[in-house]
This record gives sequence, structure tokens and C-alpha cells, in this order.
Amino acid sequence: MENGFTGFPREVPRFWFDLKLNNTYEKQAENIVPYKALLTEPLIRLYEAMLPWVDAADAGLETRRARCVSTPYRDRRYAPSEPLREYVYLRFLYAARDTEVPGLFFGMGGDCWIVGLRFYHYTTKGVAHIRDAVRAEPDVFSEALGTAADAGYFPCGNLYKTDHAPEQPDGPLKLLLNSRDIELYRLFPLEGAVFGPELVGEIEKGFDALLPLLRLFTGFPAQEERKKTRAQEFWL
Repeated sequence: MENGFTGFPREVPRFWFDLKLNNTYEKQAENIVPYKALLTEPLIRLYEAMLPWVDAADAGLETRRARCVSTPYRDRRYAPSEPLREYVYLRFLYAARDTEVPGLFFGMGGDCWIVGLRFYHYTTKGVAHIRDAVRAEPDVFSEALGTAADAGYFPCGNLYKTDHAPEQPDGPLKLLLNSRDIELYRLFPLEGAVFGPELVGEIEKGFDALLPLLRLFTGFPAQEERKKTRAQEFWL
């Protein structure tokens, strides 16, 4: 392919398995060489292959490589004994916000890859504000959620113990309003497309299905009051 992305190497699943067994600081220098060859370098080529879609979809999405491509190294606050990430990701965030930042992502770990939409750097009050916006236009959000659901993408946040939307029938909108974290994603087994250039098209299909919802989420202002955002070292 012209962009250079030909898929992740088929040695990746074995490498993920081995890394889980010896992801230590003593082994870091030994592990980082295959990590960069098998994961980081093809991930950068995948990022470059995705840029035309991102640029055409929404000029507000961040495209700087340093902000979009995961590094090999974990934050020691969350994994003090494991120096290397046991997953990789691309994420394209809405750059105009500091908190409640919606974004599209691709990720890959030991046994699957994932495509989705989620909020980053969120606050409890900010997420409540987003839900209020959803409740104000249920038909509009239901249509966008339906487009995502038709492609296999559903709200997947942790649910409240009590029903926060008793007036809503069962479906994606009710799931969204009852989720503590606003995110939609779909998991794929670590096989097939992830090892070939067709992965670009598969991610684009997922992003296309999520784009109407992303545009809705970026269409209303964030809360002005800011408190400390939730510390995050998520898969993505």
C-alpha cells in the first residue's frame, strides 16, 4: 500500500503472551526491541493511513502524532512493576476541550482489538451535563445511536445500580443514560483483518458508524465549572 501499512505482524499474539510473563524492568531493554518492531512501528503506519479519513471527517479532531499514538511505556503511578504497555492505541480527540473530551479510538491487546467512541478527562458534573443534553433531544440521539448499533456499537459503560431513565424503553438510549461512563465500542478477535492492510477500512467503517454521535457530542458547550478530572490509565 502507498501509505506503508500492511497489517500487524502475525507474531504479535505470541509477543503479547510472552510479554505478560516477563514485563519487568530487568527485561525492559530486551523487550523494547521487538515491541517497537512488532507494535510501535506498524501502529505509526496505521496512524498515517488513518489521517485522510480523520481530516475529512472533522477538522476539530486532534491529529498530532504525539497526542494520537500510544507510547510503549506505562505510567509508573498505575503499573510500578510493569514498564511496557500490554496494549497499544490510536485516539483522535476533539481538540477544542480540556475536559469531557469526546474521541474515537482503536486499540489492541493480548486477545482482541477494539474500535469505539468515549469521553476522556471527564468530571462527574460534566458527564451529568452531557446526559442532560441527551435527554433534551432523545429522538436525535436515538437516531445516531441506532446508526452505531446497526454496525455493532453499543453503550458499554458501567451501569448504575438503579434505573436513571425509567421513562425510556429498552435500547441504546436507555443504556447510555444508565451508564456511569459514556462510551461505545466493539471488540474483534485478534485475527483476520488486524494482520492485513484491510484493517484501515475496518476501522474507518466503525468510525463512520460513530461519527454522527461524535458530532452530536461536540455540538454543545462543556460546563464552565471545572474540578479535578478523574485520574485515568485506561486501556485506551
